[in-house]
Parts: sequence; C-alpha cells; structure tokens
Amino acid sequence: MTSPWWLLSAGAGVASAVLYGVTPGSPLGAMLAAVLVAAALFMAGLGLGTMAGATASAVGVLAAMAIHGPVSGATFALSFGVPVAILVRQAMLSRSVDGAVEWYPTGLLAATLTIIGLGMAVAYTAILPTLGVLEQAEALLRVFAENFAASSDEITVEELMDQIKWVMRLLPGMLTGFWMLALLAGGAVAQAVLEKIQRNLRPRPDFAGMRLPNWMAAVAAAAMAGAMFIPDPVGLYAVSMAFAACFGFLVQGLAVVHAFNRKIRGGTILLAIFYLLVFAPIWPAMLLVLLGAVEQFAGFRRGWKKLAE
Repeated sequence: MTSPWWLLSAGAGVASAVLYGVTPGSPLGAMLAAVLVAAALFMAGLGLGTMAGATASAVGVLAAMAIHGPVSGATFALSFGVPVAILVRQAMLSRSVDGAVEWYPTGLLAATLTIIGLGMAVAYTAILPTLGVLEQAEALLRVFAENFAASSDEITVEELMDQIKWVMRLLPGMLTGFWMLALLAGGAVAQAVLEKIQRNLRPRPDFAGMRLPNWMAAVAAAAMAGAMFIPDPVGLYAVSMAFAACFGFLVQGLAVVHAFNRKIRGGTILLAIFYLLVFAPIWPAMLLVLLGAVEQFAGFRRGWKKLAE
C-alpha cells in the first residue's frame, strides 16, 4: 500500500529537522550535513510535487522548533525551509510547446537561487556580528598568527593580523557561497536519487546547456563595484552580495568545463582532477566565475555544438 503524499512529505520534513541538529566536527562535515538537510526537503518536492515540497518545509520548520528551540526553527526556515520551497516551486513549472513538455529553464533556476542568495548575504552580514561569530573567527586567526609569528623573527603578531584580517570581511560572503553550494548539491543529490528509483517528476536540469539571464551580469558588476569602492559598514554588505551575485557565473563556468569535457577522451578522470584543483585554493574558482561571465556573451558551448554538427 502506497503511503499518502502528505505523510511522506511530513517524514521528509522531520528527517531534515533531525539532520539540522547534527553538529559536525569539521567544515567538510558541516557542508555534508547542510547538503543532506536540503536533500531531504528536495526529495519531497521533486518527487511528490510543489505542495509536497511546501508541506515538507513547513513540517521541517515546526519540527526544528520543537526539537532544537524557536531560534533554531527560525534559522532553519531562513536557511532551508523557505529557499527550498521556492526553488521546488520554480523547478516544477512547465508548459506544453508543440506537444512536448518544456520545463522551467536551468538558467532561471540559477537566477532564482542568486536572488535568494542576495537576501541571505544581507542576513548573514547583519546577523553574524550579533552572534559573536566574527569574534570567534578573529580569535582563531589570532591563534594562527601567534603560532606563525613564534616560528619567525621577521614578523610580529599584529603585523600578521593586519595582513590576514581582510578574511573577516569575506566571512559572511564565503558562508553565503557555501550555503548556496549546499542547496545546489542537495537538489542534485535528491534528483539523482529520485531518478535512480524512478520517482522524479521532471527530468534532470541541463546544467551543461544552461544560460543565465543577462541582467545577472549587471547585478554582479554592481555588487563587485560596491565591494571595491563603498566604505564600510555598507561596503561589507556589498562584499557579501558579490559572492552571491557571482555564484551563478561560477556554475556557468563549470558548465563550460563540462561541455568541453564531453569533447575529449579520458574526460572523466580529467574532470575529477579539475575539481580537486579548483576547490582547494580560491583563485581557480575566481577564474571559473570569469569564464562563466565571458560565456554569457561569447557562447563557447553553442559554437562547439555547431562544430559537432
């Protein structure tokens, strides 16, 4: 006997809330936990429909409040419940074109995530200082500086702190970027599992062929200009928003790499090496953002497709 959709949705919401209470011991563990929290909600929405996704998110918020307290429930709603419900609603939009079903474009899904991310960037920048997170991060940086300065006679602790304190300005934006990545990965994991068990309602989004709306380039340019030229404290918000605004172009840059990967032999191995190299340091990811921005107007993938034909 098949369980009713609302019962499965409620179960997904409770599972997500329980996972939300897991306390990882490392950044990688925190990222994995966030992916699983999002994936549980996406499973309900992408497998059972928009109403099921909204139900899972609502139950997840209530369960998080009951299990972890009202503050955690509100944080769950802001970080996962509402964003996933919105993304599921957009992902499930479709229309009939010449007898075929056309689903909501992948590029517009990325744009939706960007808009949500801009709001989250503002929230992180405003809330983190009140929670003492920045002070904790500064204390960790000072421990690092003291240990490094103790082994070197060429630099003092304060000189080193002046050089690395810029990391504090980037922290809300970096957290926003990791959060957006967790949502993206959670949706991808949920879709892959649903396809495996043949319960997906829509086909897998075509990230390799995605195209972002042109207005996103203007938003990213404005955010980066504000980050460079607007003084603090307003400049801090611009820095965080720049991370969110550029995330879509990071994904589009990865789409270019995947499209190129299909054209060469041994692409899978090279792609695995590429991901290891890119997400260790930060500068290759910045190059991917640039590649995604150039692709917006150059259209490398369209050219490769024409050559293949």
